[in-house]
Amino acid sequence: MSVVAPGCSIFRPSSNALPEYDAAKRSVESYQDAEGNWVRPEGVRAEKKKNTELASSLSWIPGLGGQAVDKVAARQAFSEGDALFEQAKNAEGDERVKLFKAAGKNYKEAAKNWQSSALEQDSLFMAGESYFFAEAYPDAEQFYVRLVKEYPRTPLLDKADQRRMEIALYWLQYDAADPHAFYELNLTDRRRPWNDTGRRGVNVLEKMRLDNPTGRLADDATMELATEAFRKAKFPEARDTFEDLRITYPDSPHQFQAHFLGLKASLETYQGPQYGVEPLDEAEKLIKRILKQFPDEAADQREYLNRAYAEVRYMKSERLYDQARFRMNRGENNAAKHYLDQILVEFSDTPFADKARDAQATIEPLPGEPKPYFKWLADQFPENSKTKPLLESKAENDL
Repeated sequence: MSVVAPGCSIFRPSSNALPEYDAAKRSVESYQDAEGNWVRPEGVRAEKKKNTELASSLSWIPGLGGQAVDKVAARQAFSEGDALFEQAKNAEGDERVKLFKAAGKNYKEAAKNWQSSALEQDSLFMAGESYFFAEAYPDAEQFYVRLVKEYPRTPLLDKADQRRMEIALYWLQYDAADPHAFYELNLTDRRRPWNDTGRRGVNVLEKMRLDNPTGRLADDATMELATEAFRKAKFPEARDTFEDLRITYPDSPHQFQAHFLGLKASLETYQGPQYGVEPLDEAEKLIKRILKQFPDEAADQREYLNRAYAEVRYMKSERLYDQARFRMNRGENNAAKHYLDQILVEFSDTPFADKARDAQATIEPLPGEPKPYFKWLADQFPENSKTKPLLESKAENDL
């Protein structure tokens, strides 16, 4: 027997409780304006107004009360913007640009007259679209940024990200084809920012990752950032960004490229036998992962992967031999033997194996440690060894 039928009143507040229920719901989802009307917040600005008592208490001060709402003017400006936008779609040349810019101005006015509303949200997006199709990309990008900043959960987020991606890629491609110094000003091309086009393209991609880290294009933005750093020979930055993509977006279609280019970046990051071995360790790890996880792609790159693996082993054995020679020059032959043995065991197929055998033969008759020329001076100072008493005690017990 059913205990409670679906829709039973036990799951609904009683009629007597409805006023209290509505009041509680309003207090959570809404705020009261100056006229006592309950207004549901739209966007970050409205949320701050709802949650900040100080802001509401100072709203009468000019400049702190926010833009006055004029819904009639906002709707009128939005409607005029739509009309101009439709005309612009069918126009060509300078007339098309002129109409799209005029539409953008109307959408901007609509957003200004009705802040913290769904209409402002749509107006900011359409202003961005208008300037985008007018090829005024810096203006378009600023409106998309305003939209995402004020309405971070907007359903238009993916569309705005798509436009921002297109703008960023255009700026990066332009910079690659015709690079300019950051101090060179652009005063004629409306499609580019005033200066530093390539850096601005990178900034757009970085903001996309911060604004929408789990969005549909987040992995694409990360891949473009890593590739751009690689193109600019900023290999440590490229290496870190490729690693970020591999870890953060395991299902990304860019995974193979992130592994393959990450391998190249790691090899380029290595600075020589006197520096850290971490880039070589990572390169070796990536080679093994590529062979295991991407067998088809690895088959196409077999020649490079084999050569890269040989380079890694060569450079690792070179590091060990360099450390052995350093110890030999200091007379620390026991330590040198440790490195030489490691070469013979782990890297016997490298050219340094023969050098290691020759070095071992050279130091075999030599003392394991350097002669302490100033032992008499060291003996004049008290010895502070915590293990010496234990060793002496053990020796006495053995006797």
